[in-house]
Amino acid sequence: MPLNDPSRIVTVGLSPVWQHILEFESFQPGEVNRAERSAWCASGKSLNVAMGIRNLGGEITSVSIAGGSTGGAIRRQFEATGIDARWVETQSPTRVCTTILDRASGMSTELVENQPPLTDGELLALQRLAQTEIARSQIAVLSGSLPAGCLESFYADLMLDAGETQFLIDARGPELSACLPQRPLLVKPNREELERTLCRALATNDALIAGMKELNAAGAQWVVVTQGAQPVWVTSASETFCLPIVLVKDIINPIACGDALMAGIAWGLSQGRYLLESIHIGLHCAAQNAGDLLPCRLRAGDLPSDLERRSEPEASAKRP
Repeated sequence: MPLNDPSRIVTVGLSPVWQHILEFESFQPGEVNRAERSAWCASGKSLNVAMGIRNLGGEITSVSIAGGSTGGAIRRQFEATGIDARWVETQSPTRVCTTILDRASGMSTELVENQPPLTDGELLALQRLAQTEIARSQIAVLSGSLPAGCLESFYADLMLDAGETQFLIDARGPELSACLPQRPLLVKPNREELERTLCRALATNDALIAGMKELNAAGAQWVVVTQGAQPVWVTSASETFCLPIVLVKDIINPIACGDALMAGIAWGLSQGRYLLESIHIGLHCAAQNAGDLLPCRLRAGDLPSDLERRSEPEASAKRP
């Protein structure tokens, strides 16, 4: 395979999850609750993005970690799905997280285990594996939190001497800030994560845009900020866009909508779409995700026909 294949995407992450999803007609804290529906699946930001890109038909390689019986379950599921995956085996078992879906209230609750620390050898092996796959890919998606003991520059170090690879970053705080001097194509924090990165509240849209422009000035070519059911903001050094979300009639599981958005953006770019056009694709992918039980089981055939290839000005949202 040639270096920097224009259609090839790699995802890298250090926080995989063996996810347990429980759906209840009505969840009552402090009581015995019997789930109406239960499912287990591979999850975590980078694995969700990889799953979404694969289901859209993209050429994807996933680089991550896996340990113990839970890590084995993740590996078997990825193998069954046909995702090209590169794993570093860890001494600690892969964490388990639980999603509680309450149909009566429409609320979702996440019970999250912290990612166990990695050994120096595991981190070095993952770094070398990621660098090899990044060198072969046109697009690299670096996403998810870093475990305790990992250098805050881990993602930024992967960006060094990466040639023409375009980086999409879904991180927060110091690990996001460390990536900015390497001029990533796009960074995608949500509003709360941007506040944590800048260490201040962003109470108004003007304050939000100003904060996004700080990331642009520090090196991010584009900044995309999600805020739940509210519009998505997009900035470059010279432009600002406000994009409405795609409404979902029946929300089943809103978890991983941000990962579905990132998967749609990366897939769109790999298909030669303009950036803003790819963000529109990502918004429709996020809506698909909210209507499904399992994360990022996306379907390119269900994307609207009006997402056919357009010129960049036609793909742009109205500037506020």
